[in-house]
Amino acid sequence: MIYTCTCNPSLDYYLSFDEITPGITNRSNFESFNAGGKGINVSIALDKLNIRSCAFGFLGGFTKEFYLSFLYKYQNIQPMFTTIKDNTRIDIKLRTIPETSLNAVGPKISKEEFEKFKNRIEKLFPGDTLIVSGNIQEEIQDDMIELIKKVSKDGIDVVIDTNIKMIDACLDHNIKLIRIDDEDVKEDVLSYAKMLHEKTGAVVLYYGSNGHCIFVGDKIYSSDELANINKVGFGIGDSMVAGYIYSTIRGANYLESIKYALATAKINLLNESNDYHSELNELYKKMEVNEII
Repeated sequence: MIYTCTCNPSLDYYLSFDEITPGITNRSNFESFNAGGKGINVSIALDKLNIRSCAFGFLGGFTKEFYLSFLYKYQNIQPMFTTIKDNTRIDIKLRTIPETSLNAVGPKISKEEFEKFKNRIEKLFPGDTLIVSGNIQEEIQDDMIELIKKVSKDGIDVVIDTNIKMIDACLDHNIKLIRIDDEDVKEDVLSYAKMLHEKTGAVVLYYGSNGHCIFVGDKIYSSDELANINKVGFGIGDSMVAGYIYSTIRGANYLESIKYALATAKINLLNESNDYHSELNELYKKMEVNEII
């Protein structure tokens, strides 16, 4: 079973503008809400692929039920959130070119709330996959590190897409996939990705702000399939994670999984699919990757 973990989910408020002029009132062309957070983005992308997942994390306050109302429309997502006292945050997503996010800090998690959450995570079985994605509140980061270490020792396959502190603290454990991006890495990306792979054996996926991708595993590949697309979208790296996991479930090899990760990200980036699976398979056939020697 696949479990996603979003410790700091957000109710995302999307506002579309042709342009924004500072210092005056700007009125949007379109606005909408949706359930957000990196782990939830992975679950939503998996839902499109007809893969079931359970969604762990923390929800609370006046935004909780509204947030859940968006998840209930997805047949393949089972919400398993821990209820907290504080309000789930609301993030502003400005659909302009380039797109801009205005993200709130989010709620604080008490020790009692974390213990309830921890008890659920510890019930996972060997062979399950736990995808830990997104911002993790500072007060629970050390506890999350210890929890990841424990479940990895119990045979759970862990996917990490979060801050560098969390990644570096979990390098000697059962990590299946690590995703990094420009905001995480302040040094040479390829060198850092190689180090992560050498220490964990995990596949390392890098998605740059310019759309350039690097995959480090048994071999190293790069791709510009997501570059130079005249459209923008949030959650593309999360779609890549979902596409990679989806392909491994189907028994695909490393190179095939890379191409599925790229195809899943690209179809969600373009967001024009009428027949998702057919178009995904067609995109997969067209994906070009280059081996880095």
